[in-house]
Order: sequence, then structure tokens, then C-alpha cells
Amino acid sequence: MYSGIKQQDMSKLVGVTNSRYCKMENGHVKFSKDDVVKIAKILQLDENELVKFWIADNIYDLVKFNRKLTLEAIEIVSKHLDDFETLVKTPESPRSHDNNPELSHWRNRKTK
Repeated sequence: MYSGIKQQDMSKLVGVTNSRYCKMENGHVKFSKDDVVKIAKILQLDENELVKFWIADNIYDLVKFNRKLTLEAIEIVSKHLDDFETLVKTPESPRSHDNNPELSHWRNRKTK
């Protein structure tokens, strides 16, 4: 997709140097999630759709490393997400997951 925005201007809008942005576009440096969100807003694209592809790209990079271990890790994440969704929907408290020590690592982790 051609946006008509020069690479130098896009790098300024994203908040990175032109050199870094060039490396990001060429696949030598990974985009951060924040970069992807900024780009979606700049180009008026669906943010969730772009983030979904960013996540898939990161998973693919891990699968290339060790497919079996990556798939096992995805199962672990999937289970924790299911547990998290169940706790969030618990009627006694809309935020009952806040006090669950098993999910504290998800609550406290920093996303990129």
C-alpha cells in the first residue's frame, strides 16, 4: 500500500530516526507494538488488524526457532487466557482477577 508519505516524514511521525525506520521497513529491526499502533493511526488503518499481524509475525519468528516448544508455549498462553477470561466474567466481582495470585504475572508484565 502506497500512502504518499515519505520515509523520512513517517519516521518522524512514528518517533524514530530515519535510519531506524528504514531498518524496520527492511526487516532488519523489529517494529514494537507501539510503533505498529502509531503507524495504524497515521495511515488510518484498523489498529487491531495491524496488531494481529504484528503478533503473528512475532509468533512465526519463534516457531522458526523451535516449532515444538513454541506450540507448547502457545498452549500455555491459551490456557492462561482462558483462565483470565473466566475470572473476569465471575459475577461476584467484575475485576476479581486483580486478587488472583496465579494471574499476577499477566497483570504485571510489560507489553511491548
